[in-house]
Amino acid sequence: MSELVFNIWFIVDIASGISQYYFLKIYGLEGEDEEKFQLLRRLAEFDFVTCERQEIPKNHKLVMLNSERTIQGIPLQELSRALDVNLNAFLKEEESKLPLILHFDPYQGNHRTTNQTLGNEPLFVMTILFENEDGKMRPYTNQEYRDWAESEMTRLGYFGGMF
Repeated sequence: MSELVFNIWFIVDIASGISQYYFLKIYGLEGEDEEKFQLLRRLAEFDFVTCERQEIPKNHKLVMLNSERTIQGIPLQELSRALDVNLNAFLKEEESKLPLILHFDPYQGNHRTTNQTLGNEPLFVMTILFENEDGKMRPYTNQEYRDWAESEMTRLGYFGGMF
């Protein structure tokens, strides 16, 4: 079955453990669900380099205790829950960017358009993408990249724990 599916990458600052940005990319795929998941997982390794960085919506703010600072973003440990709660908000903007579907009426000689949607329960893969102070990014998807992220966390002094 053909459908629209997507990858979403949350970009987590290694030093703070906060995600202030994300990437989201929609794909039109055909096949069984497991085949689609396998392809999305493979694409999650590298396909973020073709995406535009987007800010986490403004309603996500982290108030730092003992400080007057408010940081926009989502803590690493809260990303899955935040996506579950706000999935429609993340997708609404993306759906509005999809091209319209054009329907021709051969008898009347006119046409109409409809919007594309991701449906009520779209297939997707969420990936944590760690970024250091130099802008180097690695997805937390394989042992090599996990080792890199954990080494960078140690170097930068982040000890907030993983998931």
